[in-house]
Amino acid sequence: MLTTIQKTYRYRIKPTPAQAALFVQFAGARRWVWNWSLGKRRAHHKATGKHLSSPELYAERTRLKREPGYEWLRLMDRQALQQAIRDQDKAYTAFFKDRAERTAGKKGGRVVGPPRFKSRKRSPLTCRIPQRVTFRRDRLAVPKVGQVGSLGISVKGSLFSGQAGARG
Repeated sequence: MLTTIQKTYRYRIKPTPAQAALFVQFAGARRWVWNWSLGKRRAHHKATGKHLSSPELYAERTRLKREPGYEWLRLMDRQALQQAIRDQDKAYTAFFKDRAERTAGKKGGRVVGPPRFKSRKRSPLTCRIPQRVTFRRDRLAVPKVGQVGSLGISVKGSLFSGQAGARG
């Protein structure tokens, strides 16, 4: 059987002030979509007792981008916003799996709680773009941001995703 090995590397990038502002906006939009979708899921569950699926949230977010007052969502990368909803799915999966294992008496230790709303103070500035991040020469090409300078990046093989975060 053939196995694939994936490696993760961390590099420091040198964005221009305008690009750094876009990364901060991406992180803020990601937090906003997380909170919006969590509120939608909780309200839907309270009203119907059923789970709201990710494709339903994607479609609703797409409709929301066309409404007055939400035009700023069009300026953000769509995959970065979809990734926030996917991450929320993972958080709910971990919560329900942990709860089921505890009920069955199979697990002890730290309790995994339900997903929480994110705040500016408590949540780090991060965003993840799962596709379409590429290298061109010694620069990183990020959708909606452009070519971002880097410090000594040399990649052999293909790049699958990119994540940006602020270190404070």
